[in-house]
Amino acid sequence: MCDKGRGMCICDGCKAYFCTRHFNEHRQQLSMQFDRDVVKIHDDLLEQIHSVKQPNIVSDDLCAQIDDWETSTIVKIKKVAQLARHQVIQLFSQETQSLTENLGTVADEIRTLLKEDSFAEDDIERLQLKLNQLQKSLDQQSQTENVKLIIDDRIDWNRLIYAEKQKGKEKKSSAIEICFPLSSILFNEKGHFYFRISIAL
Repeated sequence: MCDKGRGMCICDGCKAYFCTRHFNEHRQQLSMQFDRDVVKIHDDLLEQIHSVKQPNIVSDDLCAQIDDWETSTIVKIKKVAQLARHQVIQLFSQETQSLTENLGTVADEIRTLLKEDSFAEDDIERLQLKLNQLQKSLDQQSQTENVKLIIDDRIDWNRLIYAEKQKGKEKKSSAIEICFPLSSILFNEKGHFYFRISIAL
């Protein structure tokens, strides 16, 4: 910086007065400082960014987690569906078994009456009534409405699995939050079933 009386140029940044020679030296120093404190830092930062793993590489681990979740979820859903099929078959089998046992009791009574030749009009009416009741039960069993499926569709598929940034200083990377409001299949005393599955990956 030159004496104010002798200075011919003023720096707009530091407001100092310079003669032409010193002003040029000052500009050269500013240029060197700019290269060191701005340009170099910028270039270093750019190099660091380029050295960071590309997004598709970084996401490989998260995508692998999603793949694992998809596979395990499909397996769990298939198990639930298989349990439901078994329950349907079991309910129909129970009805069939009950009808078979009741018809067997009537058959024993018919054989006894025929063997002893001791039946009368009231026996015929009574046995007809039992057979008609069994026929009605069989007809009802053949109707699928006799067994009701309880299916819970209250699932927000858009929130079943999703990615979000984790908050907090200790959490710097992306994270997958997995929510699945389904863990086992449960049956109530009426033979109805519902789902309850929890998945955490």
